[in-house]
Amino acid sequence: MKSHARGNSLRSQRTCRFGTPTECNDWLRHWYGGKPAATDVHGPFGKPVERAGRVRHGSSIRERHASIAIRKSVMDDNSYLTRRWNQIIGLIGG
Repeated sequence: MKSHARGNSLRSQRTCRFGTPTECNDWLRHWYGGKPAATDVHGPFGKPVERAGRVRHGSSIRERHASIAIRKSVMDDNSYLTRRWNQIIGLIGG
């Protein structure tokens, strides 16, 4: 069984449809590294997606992942509400 990290890296290499490894590495540096595009970046149908010298919107993948915020899954007053709920259930004979 392959690890997820290896699978993602192989998937990135497979989706890179350039003629030479240098062109592929330039695209990966632009797309994942947030570097300026060395040449025009074309989509799967040949239309230019990004012009040479432009930086990908959203910066590098590391910076994009660093800006993800996860909220707590339990409210601050969870223990109080649980105690009160149990008191109410106790009063009605549950």
